[in-house]
Amino acid sequence: MELSDPVVAYRSERVVLSFLDFAIVAVELLLGLRVILRFLGANPATGFVSWLYSITEQLLSPFAAAFPAAVYDGMYVVEFSAISAMIIYACIGWFIMKIFMFFVSFVARPKRRVFIT
Repeated sequence: MELSDPVVAYRSERVVLSFLDFAIVAVELLLGLRVILRFLGANPATGFVSWLYSITEQLLSPFAAAFPAAVYDGMYVVEFSAISAMIIYACIGWFIMKIFMFFVSFVARPKRRVFIT
């Protein structure tokens, strides 16, 4: 099979789109778990919660001062910055996938030949 084979091109496109989709879902899942654990008041001294907070802290750094965290009844914390980060990362991921699909369709479009007689 050659690289110009449409089946190979389609499979390559699907692999890249699957990887992008996996990365977006992983980021959303990590941030979603952080929102849930912070809301339920999970102990940050435990191993998993500490690891999750340290990983997601890097993802939240661009949004850290955007919105303050709201505390309800002195225990329930709602991190609006994490929720906004989830929305922004989902939009960025969707936009990257659409741009990739546009360029793939532009490159894979068959060339029209014009014959002048």
